[in-house]
Amino acid sequence: PWPQVGDACTESGAEHRFENPACLPLRLIKVFLLALTLLLLGAGTSFAAESPEVAAPHIKARLVTSVDSVRPGQAFMAALVLEPDPHWHTYWENPGDTGLMTRLTWSLPEGAEGGAPVWPAPERIEVGGLVNFGFHGTTLLPVEIKPPQLDPIAQRATGAGEGFALALSARWLVCEEVCIPGKGEFTLTLPWAEPGSPMRIDRHWAPRIAEVIEGRRQPVPGARFTIQDGVLTLEASLDDLAPGSPLAQSGAGNDADSSTRTRRDLGFFPLTQSIVELAEPMPIWREGERLLVRAKLKSDASADAVDALQAFDGVFVQRGAG
Repeated sequence: PWPQVGDACTESGAEHRFENPACLPLRLIKVFLLALTLLLLGAGTSFAAESPEVAAPHIKARLVTSVDSVRPGQAFMAALVLEPDPHWHTYWENPGDTGLMTRLTWSLPEGAEGGAPVWPAPERIEVGGLVNFGFHGTTLLPVEIKPPQLDPIAQRATGAGEGFALALSARWLVCEEVCIPGKGEFTLTLPWAEPGSPMRIDRHWAPRIAEVIEGRRQPVPGARFTIQDGVLTLEASLDDLAPGSPLAQSGAGNDADSSTRTRRDLGFFPLTQSIVELAEPMPIWREGERLLVRAKLKSDASADAVDALQAFDGVFVQRGAG
């Protein structure tokens, strides 16, 4: 007789045959649901816009991307996300008087290209009379990634047909009153977009990465500088700044000694290390079409190092911008 509602379905024997044939559909449904669950979990792991999180002492980290799918030859952004505990911080590309910058080492498929990190505007962090440059809170370090230009046949031949694989090795230093070095290994595979379809933008990470890239900071590589009486004066032409940059929009003045002419809305963070005193004020002012900053030389900077200085690079940051 066929089982009625409420009858139990049990298995028996080494081959797990159902005692009642009416239980066979139930068994198939269980197998199907299990297979579907595993498929969905596997797809979420292999093709996602972020890697699994790495938890290290006083910090969490992950690898994320601005897209959920990629196209051959079309660049996108990947980023390391660092989330230190409250009151702990990581470091900028110039860490300052102490500390170590975060370092990224990429492993990309053959023919792919990776750029340099885009560093957010740093904070000035004072610790025991020393000045460091770094970040509290969540920080993204974006890098432009460009997949190789491969047609579908070449993708299959190179094994790239299953997706575009990213691998990142990162090392950092996280500090409060003590410092702890950390590292993480991250992997992430993105699927290729369907032929004729655009890359899928990741709605969560793409805007956050864009905020870093469009942040209100202005590098001034190759700016002119002079050294006199132990003071370095950097001079940047406003023509070299980005169009519409807030650095060139207010605070014009002609007198470096007048506080009303000083650009109090700006900060300057040197990239060239071990030359100027970071704990000393670095006044910024505008003269005509020039933006100037003054910094005191370090007392222990060697005369040879100063004489050999060919460039002094740094970043202007609008105060209150992160």
